[in-house]
Amino acid sequence: MWLGIDTRVRALIYLIAVLLAFTAGGFRLRVSKPGALFFVCGGLYILTALFSSPVPELVKNDIRNILVGLACLATLNLSQMTRPAWKHLQRSAHRTVMVVSSVGAVLGLAKLIYFNAGGIVPWLLDNHGDYPMGSSLRIDYNFYSLPLLLGVLSAFWIIRHDSSSRWCTAALLSLPELIASVLLSGSRRGLLTIALGVPALVGWLVFSFRANRTRRQVLRIPWKWILTGLSLAVLCCILKADSLSAFFDDLTSADSFSRVMSRWETFENGTYSDSRVEYWTVALVRIGRFRPIQYVFGEGFDYITDLGATEPDPVGDYPHNFLLSSMLYGGLVQTLILLMMVWLSWRRLWQRSQDSRMFALWFGLVLLFVATSLNSFFSSEIAVFLSVFGLSVRNLGLKTSSFGAVARAATLPNPRGADADFATP
Repeated sequence: MWLGIDTRVRALIYLIAVLLAFTAGGFRLRVSKPGALFFVCGGLYILTALFSSPVPELVKNDIRNILVGLACLATLNLSQMTRPAWKHLQRSAHRTVMVVSSVGAVLGLAKLIYFNAGGIVPWLLDNHGDYPMGSSLRIDYNFYSLPLLLGVLSAFWIIRHDSSSRWCTAALLSLPELIASVLLSGSRRGLLTIALGVPALVGWLVFSFRANRTRRQVLRIPWKWILTGLSLAVLCCILKADSLSAFFDDLTSADSFSRVMSRWETFENGTYSDSRVEYWTVALVRIGRFRPIQYVFGEGFDYITDLGATEPDPVGDYPHNFLLSSMLYGGLVQTLILLMMVWLSWRRLWQRSQDSRMFALWFGLVLLFVATSLNSFFSSEIAVFLSVFGLSVRNLGLKTSSFGAVARAATLPNPRGADADFATP
């Protein structure tokens, strides 16, 4: 996730970010009540780690993510977002995510083709000599597919909301490789998300266009599909049908494709959730043996080295559910605070966005993966950032009912300047 950046370099980046956040506001830091939840939740997590000796490597990574979140929280609370700035941020974020995820999808498919031809990319091998499955560029194929799924959501948002026909065409062209790379990554969660989410998003596009069928949209829709069809036709002419047929035959007969198919077969024999259920069962049994005080404050991070093991494991393991982990390390106190923070983050992302709920859908998708894969909520950089973003930004687009108030305020003298008319007090 951090491209091999040394820990000391990361620490320097964190320090500079925090210093910039404070100096930009003249050492005045405004922390909203929702934003304070992240300080409390992250602070309790770090405090729990201080009483663990030694601190597990998994927890050290979480602490680094918390420090990044605190730096982002400080920066966002020093800024005020206007409605035009929010629209620009929303459009830029979706375009960036779509482009980056599309590049990752193409690289993953190229890696799969290269592997089927007998080639191996050395830097993809982990310390144990394992090679990523299918199109995945990471050993953890679930978190390779997660950014691609965010790119799928962004592509649909661009098709629906972006006024640029070129970007809409690019979004349509990016969907096939994004979906194919997720399906060939070996991620069963990615497969389920594609199978359930893509039809729902297509229905959302169709019915939302029919409900808001303005003249401009009517004129734009055919051109998107025409440009996409022409682009695919040119691509097919270049590659030729027989070459495509030979390529798919080679792909489906390769060992890497067989490994991916073996993952899909677990849906047929009902074993797709066995490993997670086993982890959750062991964690619940451990929680059931708590003393009364441990139900309130937890037992720290001892579970990471001996969760379900007859002998302590120096590598470490965890329940693969951030709520169960929270109960283990922090008891009801930290779990309830964490639930409150996550719920408030998601609710603010859902309610404060006037034009789209896509950021809230991003957060919901990330929570699904965090709840079935990671040790804690803070183990995911994406989850931490979206949570901080939802808690901190006070004005994600003015609601329709406030337009009149803004217009009346514009006729009065404003000592703070014209831009302040659109910002929240």
